[in-house]
Amino acid sequence: MNAVQQHSRRPAGRAETEAAAAVAASALPVDAHVHLHPQHSLPAVFGSAVEQFRLARSRPWADDSAIGALLLAEVRGVDVFDDLLCRRRELRIDEGWSLEPTDEPVSLVVQGAGGERLVLVRGRQIVTAEKLEVLALFSTATPPDGLPLLETVDRVRRSGALVVVPWGFGKWWRARGRLVRDLIRSQEPGSIYLGDNGCRPRIGASPPLFDLARRRGFRILPGSDPLPLPGHQLRAGSYGFLVAVTLDLAAPARELERSIRDPEARLRVYGRRRSLPGFVSDQLAMQRLKRGVRRP
Repeated sequence: MNAVQQHSRRPAGRAETEAAAAVAASALPVDAHVHLHPQHSLPAVFGSAVEQFRLARSRPWADDSAIGALLLAEVRGVDVFDDLLCRRRELRIDEGWSLEPTDEPVSLVVQGAGGERLVLVRGRQIVTAEKLEVLALFSTATPPDGLPLLETVDRVRRSGALVVVPWGFGKWWRARGRLVRDLIRSQEPGSIYLGDNGCRPRIGASPPLFDLARRRGFRILPGSDPLPLPGHQLRAGSYGFLVAVTLDLAAPARELERSIRDPEARLRVYGRRRSLPGFVSDQLAMQRLKRGVRRP
């Protein structure tokens, strides 16, 4: 049983009672791969996500009454969600943003001064021994970095989390690509998901492993994957999917996870990935950042 299913039943205050009202079934925009980097401004992240979700909701299949969800994939040493959870009773984020707790340990509702609402869902990003990434979404579990891919996937799945293996530039080639291919061939659809990435260049063919996954019936969950670079604080919500879901804002993650796991649910991709110049600029900037971190 995962953390969503184990949510507490504490009495709700007035604000929480108002937030508990169910949001009618609608096409909810979801960004399935979000990092809240310490150097990024939370008000800027949230404000940009609201605008991105508004653009997604303008599509003919979307209901404009929907709010949006950011599925967090926090890295080792960073836990912005826990910080917000611990400070929620006294914290009013700058520029009119405030926090509303839920009955779940894995979700928070962020509300803007104009009534805009975002659901934040806790999750982790784990780096395997092969330097591949695995996301543990909808979960409080914190599997360690550095384990082999298969062991990491098994631990994350046994924790009750939704397991995502996201695309990464250069990480699905050669020996590591064969590992991901073998994983797709050895697992059952619904036991794991693959992740597309808003930082992937939009030109060129789909990665062959995505094609294999689709043929075998696996779902691919897109997300923006903001990098710790200037300007990327505005990317949250820019690439994701829409799924029909009825949200109870007292426990929004529970219904959202159920809808994503439902094999009959239709997921519609929205947004655009990076241009080729943007992608190249990001890769060069990340290399400079990594070199800078390694300097004494």
